[in-house]
Parts: sequence; C-alpha cells; structure tokens
Amino acid sequence: MAYQYFQDGRLESNSSASADALVRLSPLGREFASVDPPSSNSYPDALCFAETGHCVRFSFRKYFEQHGGASFFGYPITDLKAEEGRLVQHFERATLVWDKSLPPESQLRLAPLGILKCSLDGCTAINSTTRAIPGSVESASVAEVESLFAAYTARHGGVAVFGMSLAAPQPGTDGNMEQPYDNAIMFVDASAPEGVGLRPLGAARHRREPAVPATDPRGLYDPVSGHNVLHAFRRFYEQYGGQAVFGHPISEMRADGAMLVQDFENARLEWHPDAPEDSRMCLTAYGREALLGSGPTNTPVAQTPAITAWEEWPIIFAGQPQTLHARVVDEKGRPLQGAIVTAMVRSAENVVDYTLPSTDANGHTSITFALSTWNPGQLVQFDMWATYAGRTGPSAMGSFVQWYGAAPTSTPGP
Repeated sequence: MAYQYFQDGRLESNSSASADALVRLSPLGREFASVDPPSSNSYPDALCFAETGHCVRFSFRKYFEQHGGASFFGYPITDLKAEEGRLVQHFERATLVWDKSLPPESQLRLAPLGILKCSLDGCTAINSTTRAIPGSVESASVAEVESLFAAYTARHGGVAVFGMSLAAPQPGTDGNMEQPYDNAIMFVDASAPEGVGLRPLGAARHRREPAVPATDPRGLYDPVSGHNVLHAFRRFYEQYGGQAVFGHPISEMRADGAMLVQDFENARLEWHPDAPEDSRMCLTAYGREALLGSGPTNTPVAQTPAITAWEEWPIIFAGQPQTLHARVVDEKGRPLQGAIVTAMVRSAENVVDYTLPSTDANGHTSITFALSTWNPGQLVQFDMWATYAGRTGPSAMGSFVQWYGAAPTSTPGP
C-alpha cells in the first residue's frame, strides 16, 4: 500500500481494492479519536447514520455534504461536542473543527491529522514542505504562510504558548512574510530548520545583561550568552523548543512584582505563583504590544495602558456563568496596578456594561456574570478597555458562544 501525507489527512492507494476505492483517505479519525457510543438524541435538522448512531448538524452538515459526505470523510464516530474551547466532530477519516479564533471564512476546517500522523511515522514531509515555502513575499501565498505558521505553532505548544493569531500574514520590513500572535511575531525564515523564526522582541525590550557563572548543576547554562535557565523556566524552555524557538537567555531569572521573569532574545517568560499549576508559566504578550505600536523606546515610559482580554469559557452552557479576564501593561510590557477596566458585553438582545475591580500587582483583573437571556448557538461579543492615570488605551475584543445543555459539573479540588 502506498501513502502520501497532506496537512489534514493521508491518502492511501490499495491496488487490491475496487476501482472506486483505489485511493481514499486513511482512517486517521479513528486513530486519533475514541468512538463514542451511539447517541439517543434526535434532531430534525440533522443528517444521521444508523451505521454509527451519530448525526451531523448545522454548518458541519453543510461542509460535510459539500465536500464528499460519508464516501470521503467516512461515517461520524461522535456527535458534535465541545473540546478545548472549540466545537469538534470526529469522523472515521477526518476531524472537523470550528474555531472562533480564526478568520470567519476559515473558522470551520479540518484538523491537521496528516501532520500528526506524519510526525508519528517519522516521515520527512513536514520539514520538506516547510523548506519548500520560500522567504520572499512574491513567491509565498498568504494561505501557504498561514498554514506554515499554524503547523509550527502546533508543534511548539499551540495557543497555550503563543496565544491567538491577531492578524493575517503580511510583509515585514525585511521582505519576509510575518504574522503577529499574542506573545510573538513569527516570520518566514528559510535558514531555520523548520522554515519559521520568531522576531527578537525580547532583545528589543531588554538589554543583554553581563554574563554570569553557572549557578546550579541542575540548571541549563548557555555558554553563548552566559546565563542560566533554572527550575520551571528550564522545563518550559526545553519543552517548547528551547534556543531554536525562544533564542538565547539574555538575563537571569528575577522578581518583577509578584511574579518571576526571565528575558530571552525572542520572548520573556513569566512565572505567576498564584495561577493554576498548569498555567503558571507563560510568555509576556510582546506580539500584541508590538501590534499596538508599543515598541522599545529610550524616552520615559508613557503610561498609556495596553490591555489583553480573554474569556474563561469560549463555549458556555445553559446556566453557566462566564468570567472575563484582563491584563493591563504599560508600553514596555510592565504590569500596571490600579488600572480601571471597563467591559461592554453585547448579545442580540441587549448590551451590558461592567466595571471591573482595579488591576492587581500583575496587572490582572476579572469579573464573573451570568447572561440575562439564553439563545443556544448565538455569539456573544465583548469589548474591554483600560484607563490608567487619566489615559485610556486601545480596546481589546473577544467573543464566546452560547450552547445547548446544562453547565458541566466542576471537577472537585484536592
């Protein structure tokens, strides 16, 4: 049997199969997802399959039927469900994902099962494809570059590390295509092993400090820059790509208010002791700050606040409250304590304004509320902006979706 790998699937050729099935998609959906028991739900708008006991609904049905149906995707092996803030449905040979963080025209798409399978099989398609995408603006399409950056992001921690993409790829000042994410700016770098590099936003915001000796045999000492990477910083650094992604460390770990930080050429790592254990380490939102025009400066810092806003639950169920978070920093990325954040939440029925508590030492604040009306499938949008020392910065926007069903039961704590 012969195979060819693509980003979202793998084609297989079987010479012993019937003429209409010589080439088809490999059953990667079954490989990467569990088959759910047949559902007893009945939906008047759904396309249901007795073979597996699952139905395809809404825009998923339209996409499914327009692109070959069961003969292409195989039968659905789950119903539509929420996974990691996205709506997902698994089929025998593919997975469909609705992701609101993407542009509207591409929010419903195939999951990159081909890339996952290729990496497990040890094939060279990822690197060869990456190398084949050139660094010049003229010869790489926006779609090619966006796909390249999405694959790179997925291999190095995804949204949890880099945040969301903030705009479509566009030419950088050096002629290479680049795309801003919350915490970094990626660019096409034909000399890099994966064809992608990060702009040196860390070095642009923090001067390289003098070298120091190795301080801990359990740490990682970088002889090029003469700095140590220790404890949780080392684990995070090595887990998500190390020097190839974040660059060399240019400072030692140090306290900054209530958190610990360390600067690298391409990013700054933050450790928040009061955050949940799996999210204590994160990157400073240098990509968003660069997009807002808050680059490095030698003049005194103007305390115009920059805000990052996000929702705790991208999808909420009937009766479930929502929590909106905000982090406010100055133009050099330093947290602003005492900033006032206002939120405007808009649904089809009404608009509600909230004033959040003043930001803490980490620049963070949040508010929890319940919607006054409920319309499953409806998008709720919000705008948030911060005021500090009489100055109001640019707003940040976001959205979440109301969905069917009751609120899930929370996991008991220790």
